[in-house]
Amino acid sequence: MKNHLIIGLGGTGGRVIRALRKRIMVENRSNDVPIPGRSGECLGLRYLYIDSSAEMMNPTDESWRVLGQSVQLPQSAQMKITGANIRAVLANPQTHPTIRPWIGSPNQWAKVPDTVISAGAGGQRRRLGRFLFAMKAAEFSEKLSRSVDELRRATGNSDVHVHIVTGLAGGTGGGSFIDVLTQVAQHQSITTSSHISLFAVLPERNTTWNAGNYYANGYASLLELNGLLIGKYRPCDLSTPGQLVTLNHQLLKGIYLISNENSDGISLTVDSDVPVMIADFLYERLLESEQGQAPIATNENENFGPELVPGTTEPQRARMFSSFGIKRVEYPENEIEEYLAANIARMASLQLSFNNWTDEFGFIDRRVQVNFRQRVEDKTLRERWRLTDDHLKYVLPVLDEDSSRAREHNWLPTLDAEWNEARDYYQVECKDLDRLEMLPRYHDLMEQQFGNGGFRRQGVQEFYRLRSAGRAAIAARIAELVEDELLRKWREGEIGWSLDDLLETLKSLREALEERRAGFEKAASDLRERIKSYDDELAEQRFAAADTSPITWPFKRSGILQAYAQVVSEYMVARTDLEATNFATSLIPAILEQIIELQNHIERVRTIVAEALERLRQTIDSRLRTEDANASAAAIRRFDPTTVVQLRDKILRDRSEMGRIASEIRRSLLDTPLLRNSPHFRTLLEELQGVALDQRLLERCDAMTKSVHDNLVQGDANRVLGVQLIQRLRTEFGGDPEKLDAFTRDIVAKAKPFARIDETEKVKDPQTVGAPPGAAMVTAIVVQRPKPPGYEAFLDSLDTSINATHLGIRIPDPSTSKPNALTAISVHSGMPIRFLEIAKFLKAEYQKRLDATVDLGKLEVHTEDGALELPDLFLTAGPPVNALSYLLLGQSLGIVFEEKHPQTGRNEIVLKSLDRDGFDQIDKIADKWADLPAALEHREFLTLKNTVDTLVAKTLVHQDKKREIYAAVVALVREVGDAEGQRSDRYTACREGASVAKKILGVED
Repeated sequence: MKNHLIIGLGGTGGRVIRALRKRIMVENRSNDVPIPGRSGECLGLRYLYIDSSAEMMNPTDESWRVLGQSVQLPQSAQMKITGANIRAVLANPQTHPTIRPWIGSPNQWAKVPDTVISAGAGGQRRRLGRFLFAMKAAEFSEKLSRSVDELRRATGNSDVHVHIVTGLAGGTGGGSFIDVLTQVAQHQSITTSSHISLFAVLPERNTTWNAGNYYANGYASLLELNGLLIGKYRPCDLSTPGQLVTLNHQLLKGIYLISNENSDGISLTVDSDVPVMIADFLYERLLESEQGQAPIATNENENFGPELVPGTTEPQRARMFSSFGIKRVEYPENEIEEYLAANIARMASLQLSFNNWTDEFGFIDRRVQVNFRQRVEDKTLRERWRLTDDHLKYVLPVLDEDSSRAREHNWLPTLDAEWNEARDYYQVECKDLDRLEMLPRYHDLMEQQFGNGGFRRQGVQEFYRLRSAGRAAIAARIAELVEDELLRKWREGEIGWSLDDLLETLKSLREALEERRAGFEKAASDLRERIKSYDDELAEQRFAAADTSPITWPFKRSGILQAYAQVVSEYMVARTDLEATNFATSLIPAILEQIIELQNHIERVRTIVAEALERLRQTIDSRLRTEDANASAAAIRRFDPTTVVQLRDKILRDRSEMGRIASEIRRSLLDTPLLRNSPHFRTLLEELQGVALDQRLLERCDAMTKSVHDNLVQGDANRVLGVQLIQRLRTEFGGDPEKLDAFTRDIVAKAKPFARIDETEKVKDPQTVGAPPGAAMVTAIVVQRPKPPGYEAFLDSLDTSINATHLGIRIPDPSTSKPNALTAISVHSGMPIRFLEIAKFLKAEYQKRLDATVDLGKLEVHTEDGALELPDLFLTAGPPVNALSYLLLGQSLGIVFEEKHPQTGRNEIVLKSLDRDGFDQIDKIADKWADLPAALEHREFLTLKNTVDTLVAKTLVHQDKKREIYAAVVALVREVGDAEGQRSDRYTACREGASVAKKILGVED
């Protein structure tokens, strides 16, 4: 089947979906599953994860990451079933007609702790979990429709295989899986040729998760599932008020029960190993789903009839249950490639952070030694960054618009040049004036140049007033120039310009600017003192000029004017320099503010790179662990770690190769359209949002790893990529048949189904337990392995060795196995639940829970009260449950009585019922009353029960009639007390039986 929908319920379902999506990503480097043998075609695959906890639904949850990417489900594939208030529903149940019949009474729920109710989760209360799901049943139906519609549109195929995954012991999964199963089976979007599979994880022994109901939930879930499969449990329909549901068996493809132990005593952790195993099995199921004779599917339960009440057609125990085990042997090429990619990505990250190469280790995690103070005080660098004194004092322009203005208005490069030009110009204008007018006039003209639009066409004070108003823009431009160069040198990979170096450069720049600010403040103080001295000197020169003799004036005029003009020019330079210095003093804090902001941006980038380095280290540490001997590991890996490590070191120490890779990484990160348009670290921060840097680096390095490997590896012996598993196995075992046999025995043993079998239950006589003739559990083993050309002789030896491990092993050809994986899968089919070794333990815990508080226990562990009366999962010793109650009712109704046998004349106890044709039928059920109920056979009990239930339903509708019959029951019990004493065991049993009989009758108090 081409379309598949995986529905995960509760934490178990979520973990399986996560493991499956990781496996798909590792195998295919995408979230799609290609159809084997069909180029370009993929399976239709959708997911729906339902839980009362959002713990695994967070889009940034790191546990969903693999190969540097997140495989987290989109929100549309998640359904959180919280927020419903059960107290409110209990207070007004008629407003929820699909919930009212089974939810229970407020008095019963009052015994459940408020902390459980208010938590909004299943809390190991199955009925509470069912309630949470029921409140979202309409949303589930809508999401199911949407998922199936999407699959049909994507593939053009209308059939779908729905795989439901759940745990049985929790409140959410255990409480909702029956409804999910039945709602899917009757949903309008599911065609009659679609399939449904159920994967149910059994509770494990010695768990720390048991909060009181854990094991009892497990057995109650199994009781209800068995009852559903045999048609005895018809739960209320959550979609239609007043309706009961019946499961369509034709849709069922597999009912898998999975524990954490197999028959070889191998144990898996329930929260990590078991989900991975189920995901591996599901993945193989997906791969083979398009095959006509799928090797796994042909070993699923198909037509295993139930175990009946002996001598009747009454089903008791379904035999539709399966279990499985799976073990992969693989050459972990994908993991090796990821390991190498992670190491390369880490090296590239070290280059980004420190750019410090050593021939022994490659890039290392400390920066090169640089005199950063000398760097920031370099004259050429200051000129590029427009941080010279003349730029800070705005003698030279900083803003580009001022550079244009400077060219247009002929700004001179120094203040001396500006005022020397004015000095010479005004000397010419004043040289012919008389001795009393010349110097004052010259002074006035220079003052006008200073203050009335002369200096750079604005005047000194106006010029600097306007520059002060634009101080922020000037500071931003300087910071922009600094940032441009830092970003460019980092992008180009220059030594001494790593991220760490950039931060140290800015630190030194800040220190230098602070010192220069103090220097400007000192210079301003000195300038103010010098300006005062110029006032005295100019006054003396004006007095001397005025005192010059008219006779000598013509001869001294030029010298006097020249001397005076020089002092005025110096005076104007000092005054202008004071304005410029004050401006520089005020500009530096604005620059520092911009530099600090830039520093913060770079620091955030460095933090992101540091976090990526740490995650890459964790990725590296988690890859290629030598766990080959660990039976619980998902796969047994055959590779040489030493060869991989040697290649890793060769790659990381190749300066040319690593330099090329680091350059490519920098280009991919820093030469993007967005950064070319806006070359700022804040832009880079925006680009780094959403996808973790290590994921980006892994993705880029993963694309380069194969070519790097091929460039550096010489000879097949040193290759770690492009290696065939069969080639590896032939090298390891080809010349040693004994080692090969030991290898294949180990693989098949580790693939045994994870459901320990109770051999005593397994070998019980089918006739005794009501099983069909010849009924037996079927075990099938499928081994899938690649078949590369050129290895025919070794493949024959391998197949012979595999077949020798167990009878009936199938090795399909062609195999769906991946090129580098050998997969052994074993499946038990045709099992009743009683075959499971853990089932007796679960039953004991279930009974213990009910014995403690029957009403509360029933409410918490069963989804409906009526489930308590479902057929047991084991053959019970002694009379059937409630046999005594039905015998008391039978006597009171006159269908169980004592009479003489017409031929022998002996008294015997008989049961009167109707045969198929509606005639009375009298059957002996015991020789005397004392033999009952022990002598009552299950077949006879069923006849009794059906007859009583029919009479109660048809003839005892009125409460008065019900009370009348109940009074007769009480009278019978009193007779026993009078005859045998009220302390006798029989009297006690009869009293308890009468109490149940009252409920069967429906007598109201």
